[in-house]
Amino acid sequence: MTSAERLNTALHHREPDRVPLDLGGVVTGITLKAHRALCSFLGIPCEDILVDRIQYLVQPAEDILEHFAIDTRYVYDPVPRKVWLADQEGSLWEDSLGDPAPLHRILFRHGRPSPRPHHLFGRTEAL
Repeated sequence: MTSAERLNTALHHREPDRVPLDLGGVVTGITLKAHRALCSFLGIPCEDILVDRIQYLVQPAEDILEHFAIDTRYVYDPVPRKVWLADQEGSLWEDSLGDPAPLHRILFRHGRPSPRPHHLFGRTEAL
């Protein structure tokens, strides 16, 4: 079975050839330290692409996903570096509805903040 067939079979409550494997999402992520150690152990060159500053998760290297026959690929909508650098304690960002919120709350609700951080264009008071 291909990965797509395996996932589709499992999602339709039928038995696939093996359990589909997932690695790299917010729930099944890999930390920076673990990713570096695994890359080193496997001899795989890796780039550390931080995707979650709160949990310190990185995007797994494609070579790791292939090595372990991972069936899923998380679709990352990366936060631009300038957004990470501009974020400060207590900063409020504009979400997709135009409401101010802390960056981590926007990332978990909508996946990506607007490029208009409130603290760069005048402070918005906490809600």
